[in-house]
Amino acid sequence: MSNPYEAPKSALVDAGRTVGVVGRRVRLLQLAWTAVFLVNLPLPVLFGLSATENDGRAGMFVATLLLLILGFWVCATSGRAGRVLIVGGVLVGLSQFIPALQFAAGMASLGLGQALGQVKPHYGGEPGNVISEAGGSLVTLSTGGLLMTASVALGLLLQAITPRRWWGGDSGIGTTSVTGRGR
Repeated sequence: MSNPYEAPKSALVDAGRTVGVVGRRVRLLQLAWTAVFLVNLPLPVLFGLSATENDGRAGMFVATLLLLILGFWVCATSGRAGRVLIVGGVLVGLSQFIPALQFAAGMASLGLGQALGQVKPHYGGEPGNVISEAGGSLVTLSTGGLLMTASVALGLLLQAITPRRWWGGDSGIGTTSVTGRGR
């Protein structure tokens, strides 16, 4: 039996309220992603500029924008995945003080670029400079992809060891019942 004094439901009005709340959350996540992305940018850009010639820098710039857009898409598609990416990205950003992760990702990407003919070999066969726009894009996308993957891995690890309430309820790890009380 329904309450005769309750206001009638309107799909249009109720949907608008939901979209407004969701839209604000997405914008907030995207703003946080932008801040985390910018914090993570200086060291890879310095390494990238030292490993590219003029032609490769245009590709590096385009790939950097694509990585930023990828993060926007993750935040818009799944709030939980966006939070994991952002929190893990903060940890990766903090690791720039001892940049082993950034250096390893950059060297692996330069090795990939050399194997694909987009990076000319340096003395001793080690990767040298990126020689084309495609090479700049390739090396930047692979470096950024590796760092974003590390961000997600660290975010998931942190999510697994912290209380669910820190992540807005269900952490998404393991199964929960409909009541949210666990297994």
